[in-house]
Order: sequence, then C-alpha cells, then structure tokens
Amino acid sequence: MTPEELANLTHLRRARDLIDREYAKPLDVPTMARHALMSPAHFSRQFRAAYGETPYSYLMTRRIERAMALLRGGMSVTDACMTVGCTSLGSFSSRFTEVVGETPSSYRGRAHEAVSAMPACVAKVHTRPTRTPPGHDERHDRAAHGDPAGHHTAHPARRPPRPQPPRSPPSPPSPPPPRAGSEKRATTPPPNVDDMTIALQYCHITVNDPDESLGFYRDALGLDVRKDVSSGGQRWVTLGSTTQPGLEIVLSQPHAGRSQADGDTMQELLTKGVLPMFVFRTDDLDATFEKVRASGAEVLQEPIDQPWGPRDCAFRDPSGNLIRIQQEVKEQTGEYA
Repeated sequence: MTPEELANLTHLRRARDLIDREYAKPLDVPTMARHALMSPAHFSRQFRAAYGETPYSYLMTRRIERAMALLRGGMSVTDACMTVGCTSLGSFSSRFTEVVGETPSSYRGRAHEAVSAMPACVAKVHTRPTRTPPGHDERHDRAAHGDPAGHHTAHPARRPPRPQPPRSPPSPPSPPPPRAGSEKRATTPPPNVDDMTIALQYCHITVNDPDESLGFYRDALGLDVRKDVSSGGQRWVTLGSTTQPGLEIVLSQPHAGRSQADGDTMQELLTKGVLPMFVFRTDDLDATFEKVRASGAEVLQEPIDQPWGPRDCAFRDPSGNLIRIQQEVKEQTGEYA
C-alpha cells in the first residue's frame, strides 16, 4: 500500500475509534467524517470499503453490542435503549432483532451462564454481533464462488462404471507364529504428566516502527528491553516485565519473516486497527492511565467499570494496536486490588 493509502486508513481508524468511544452520544456522518479529515460522501465510501459496512451501520452495531451487555446485567429494554444513545424504542427493537436474531425482551429473559464463565475480553469479542441477518441467503455465497446468478451449477454427466468381473473371496489371515512360553512382550509405561509444566513464553506484537513503539511499551508501560536484534533490514525487540520474568513480548515489523504480499496484508490490518487486542493488568489502574496518557499515547477510553466485568482503560499504541489495561483483582475477595 502507498503511504497515502496507509494515512487514509489511519484517519478511518480514528473515526471508528470515535464511534466506539462515543456511541451513546448523538453522532452523524458529518461529525465522523470531520475526525477522518474527509468529506461525508468520500468518508462513507472509504469506511465501507475498509470495514465492510457504512459508518451509521457500524454505529448501530456497536450500540446493539453495548445494549446486549446491559440486558444480560438485568437492565430493562427501555433503559438499555436510552443508555446506548437510541431515541426510538421501536427502531431500537427492530434493529436489535435484525442484528441479534431475537427481540431484546427474549434476549434479556434467557440464561447467559456461558458468557458469565468466559474471561471478560473473550466475552466481549464472543458476544459482538455481526451484520449478517437471520436467514442469510446462501445464493450470495454461491455467487461469490463463480455463479453470479446464484443458481446451482450442474456437474457434467458421468459415464456409467464398467462392469467388473466377480472377485474371489479373500483368503483368511494366517495365524501368528507361536510364542515361546518364557517370551514376554515389552511394554512401555505411559508417561506421567502429573509433574509436567507448561507456560506461555513469547507473545508477538506487530508494529510499524520499533523505535517509536519503544516509547510506548518501554517508557510508558515500563517494560524492560531484553534483546534487540536486526537482520535483513528487519528488527525484533524483546521486552519483559519483572512481575512475569518467564514471559517475553516480541515487537516485529509487518514484513519481518513474511512474503511481500503477506506483509502488505498485515500492514493494512495493523493500520486499520483490526488486529487482536492485547490486555495488560496493573495493581493501580488510575496511576498507570495517567502515566501512559502523559507520554502522549492516543487515549481511547478512560478508566471505567465495564458492563461485562472489569474496570479498565484503553489506548492505541503508535502503530494502531488496541491496548487495554485492566485493574488487577484480588483472587480471595474478588475485589479490585
């Protein structure tokens, strides 16, 4: 991708972050377009090309996502509608049913034990609704695979198989040779896994500029640099924390160890801000937030209590990765440290 195309994706990502952050406020396309430094019409076209739906559709999907979390917590349908920024209960219910596949009342009334058992970050992703409505027409899928009309493509007629002569029945297997009475089969005892240990050792984060990223991960988050290796025009920087000495975070560039095509794809996904998020934890969320914000990092969300569980904040690193920081919870009491 050209530098201009990457710059446009960065502007689109910031407009999308605006929607994620201020979904409950009155937002229209001109307001979103101003954050992307584009005209409304051009912004709508570019946003849909990058993220697969229009800006307003993305806004409503995010509102439905937040409403789902509130309904799982027991909030009434009317209160959830108003809390997420919708002003018409009828339009909210219709859009909710279209996206989720059931009415808000039905969703609120059924059990959600499976979601409650998930880690907070997994539950957030798992319950995020998609824009594919119920009863999706599979003809569109067939059209995407070479049948524009969506019709069934008939296979060419096959010749009937030639008759085969009858086969003789197979011979019975020969009995095994007799074994000596004193001979014993060697047996290998099963491995004992009770004493085995396994732990995560490396976590890779893709970044555009390692030096710029060190200002975030080393200077703002306080991680220590353990290795800094360059090879073939690429660079790998390994960081770690004294609280988790066995875990190392490796910063690498999009084209490091990848083909040109794969590196370009990774570069685009990184700039769009759609790569998986990374979640850190701290024993003092407010102090950590102020330290990271003072470093000049892009703030997505100040510390709040999330409806899906944790108290956390969110930033974008210099390359566009989503970084969430959660308040550490005491295991015995379940309260925040």
